[in-house]
Order: sequence, then structure tokens, then C-alpha cells
Amino acid sequence: MAYTRHSFLSFIKLTKVRVAYNMFEDFLIKYAWSAFGLILCSFPTFVPSIAGAAGLLETTGSTGMLDNDTRERIRTGNFITNKRSFLFLSKS
Repeated sequence: MAYTRHSFLSFIKLTKVRVAYNMFEDFLIKYAWSAFGLILCSFPTFVPSIAGAAGLLETTGSTGMLDNDTRERIRTGNFITNKRSFLFLSKS
């Protein structure tokens, strides 16, 4: 009887560890990696100097007569494109 009780308590302890590990793993994959990917996608939007050629033109002032609304529209479009690319690549 004591051996059965010990085996049952060991099983419960092991199950708690497995459940905690699986919950942490699911949280990490579902939320943390998604947030990290969206942060990476938003870098060109909030820091245009690292956005490549378009960002370089914007920071040097060589964009011509673009007003703030046009720049905001372009940045938002770039963010949405980056986000869609990230989601597409994460599914494959």
C-alpha cells in the first residue's frame, strides 16, 4: 500500500512539472515570439533611419515635398506589409 501511495504521489509531482513546462512553452511560442516579431516589423516604422533606402531618403530630407500625412501613410503601409510577411513566413 505504501508503494502504491508513493508511486501515485510521484506521478502527481511529475504531472505538475509537465503541465507547468507545457504552459510555459505554449506561452513562449504563442505570445512572446509573436510580440518579438511584431516589434521587429515595427522598427522601420518608428526608426526610419534603419528602413533601407526609403528611410535614408526620409532622414536626409531628400523626399521632396512629402507632408507628414503622406509619410505616415507610407510608414503604415510598410508596417502592414512587414506584418503580413511575418505572418506568412510563420505559417510555412
